[in-house]
Order: sequence, then structure tokens, then C-alpha cells
Amino acid sequence: SEITRMNGKENELVDKFNPFINERNIHLFNQELNDAIYHIERNVNSSVMFLDVSLKFMGFIKMLPEYNEFR
Repeated sequence: SEITRMNGKENELVDKFNPFINERNIHLFNQELNDAIYHIERNVNSSVMFLDVSLKFMGFIKMLPEYNEFR
């Protein structure tokens, strides 16, 4: 397997996002992106899809950690 290496700025970004996007809720982001890809392949209006995904991501980020543990 290949090891991914990050430079200082990338590592700093990961550290800042860790409280919001982590192993407890990454599956929600993954599923939403997969759904968006599915719909885009079927010629959905991309502007509407981008807005929908953005709003859902904002909701995922605002979720309490306790909620994410049980999903």
C-alpha cells in the first residue's frame, strides 16, 4: 500500500477539520457524495445539486458528536 504524506499546510488543514469531519461522520459525507454523483450522471440540474449537497454538508458539520456516534 502507498503511504500518503502531507506537507505542513495540509496537515494544519486536517487538524482544523478533524473536530467536524472525522471517523464518526465521514460515512454521511461519503454517502451524500455518492448520491450526488448518481444524480449528476442522470443529468440533474447541477446548480440545484450543488446547493443541496452544500446545505447537507453544513448540517453534517453542525451535528453534535454524540449524534454521529450512533449513525
